[in-house]
Amino acid sequence: MSIILAGDRSGTGKTTLTLALLAALKKRGHIVQSFKVGPDYIDTMFHSAKTGRPCDNLDPVLTSEAYVLVVDCGRMARALAALVQGYRNFDRRVTVAGVILNRVGSDRHLQLLSDALAAIKMPIFGVFRREKDIQLPSRHLGLVPTEEVNEFEQIADRLAAIGERCFDWEQLAPMLDYLGTADRRAVEFGDVALVEEGKRVRVAIARDAAFNFYYPDNFEALETQGAALIYWSPLKDKALPETDGFYFGGGFPEVFANELANNKPVRMQLKQAIEAGMPTYAECGGLMYLSQTLIDFDGQAWPMVNAIPQTVKMGGRLALGYRRAKALATGPLLDAEQSVGGHEFHRSSVVETLAAPLFETQRYWGETGETHSEGVRRASLHES
Repeated sequence: MSIILAGDRSGTGKTTLTLALLAALKKRGHIVQSFKVGPDYIDTMFHSAKTGRPCDNLDPVLTSEAYVLVVDCGRMARALAALVQGYRNFDRRVTVAGVILNRVGSDRHLQLLSDALAAIKMPIFGVFRREKDIQLPSRHLGLVPTEEVNEFEQIADRLAAIGERCFDWEQLAPMLDYLGTADRRAVEFGDVALVEEGKRVRVAIARDAAFNFYYPDNFEALETQGAALIYWSPLKDKALPETDGFYFGGGFPEVFANELANNKPVRMQLKQAIEAGMPTYAECGGLMYLSQTLIDFDGQAWPMVNAIPQTVKMGGRLALGYRRAKALATGPLLDAEQSVGGHEFHRSSVVETLAAPLFETQRYWGETGETHSEGVRRASLHES
């Protein structure tokens, strides 16, 4: 059996309570495997930092056997029963196993909430009081990644102690005891093998404070096909690693634009390598780094690698959602007219470009398969 912690809306505290649960389980000596429902890079970093295991993302259209509902009770009393009962009856395929109450104000408040849930026979799996001094720092794309949070271990220790005290382990533990040791799922990634004449192909992955938005599945796919993964830092390294190709994920190049721009030796070497035909894949922040210029939130322009003749600018509304992308021409990954699914999550835009678009994208609703055309847009793929 497995459980999913879900919230009745954004901001209920489910990320913090999930970390409290993971930290408390680790403190109890358990081997813990966590997952994140839906596309998300940053929450998974926090999970892995506590469990010591890769955190996989689950497709949001899939459901589990049971989930634990996290409710922000800060401005709620008897109405909680109506809310929880609504979620219990909304989708009969999903079992609401119990409720975790967050931001409970007082003993009297807790009594009102408990009486309301008792009337609909809904178990309470945890009670968390208001904790004003435990705050995970945020920025424009959500939580600040773990390696930038200097006090993360102290916060995690406090969360573990709170989790030990506030979860109802007598009710919660039986749901978790049957998990056993979670094995990484077996996956198949096709017949293409990244092996040439007995030699493993080396893939250099940019991984530091500026580039850290990656899914474990992508690394698994590369390793399964025989690739040797080499991690390096465009921020700190002064020379390129020996490699057969580059992979640049997303992250926060706009936050570290000064450092990236000042590492001119790496920028120049990378531009030369790409122009010489080095296979290179970039997405999101990695694509911004390969551009000619990056304009940050303050309007300051920074020189980047200049492998793609375009300028990207931070600001504006958050672009968020699932997308279907149709290739406009045959390339190394897709044939012309072939489609692929993905997601979009950024506050950057291309303001000047001489590069031709590679994809036509559409909004995509995974559960219904419905699409809405957005016309021709820039692709998050650089083909060298």
